[in-house]
Amino acid sequence: MGCSCKGNTLSTRTSCLECVEKHVGAATVLIGEVLNGYPYRLLAIGHLHEAEEESDTWPALRMVIRQARVRYQNNNTAPNWKRIHEMIVNIDPSRHGEVIMTRPDYLI
Repeated sequence: MGCSCKGNTLSTRTSCLECVEKHVGAATVLIGEVLNGYPYRLLAIGHLHEAEEESDTWPALRMVIRQARVRYQNNNTAPNWKRIHEMIVNIDPSRHGEVIMTRPDYLI
């Protein structure tokens, strides 16, 4: 299944929940790698920014992702992935599933 935002010629960027999930997922993995000593902090920040941009249609979700990015950028506080996931599921219940984190420092 592909992203539903492809093929749109009316706008340079349309909001796409699939893309939000993709970028949030990538940021989750990259922040985990940062916690393990890998130098992916800037990439994680970039993916959070992209998730923020992709969520323009959903202002509350966009705000939460932006706040998470700014907190991470300013003081390395990992986003509350569970909260972001719950907001995505509230928008589209078909995107349910558990957020499984193996490290407690992922949650805040």
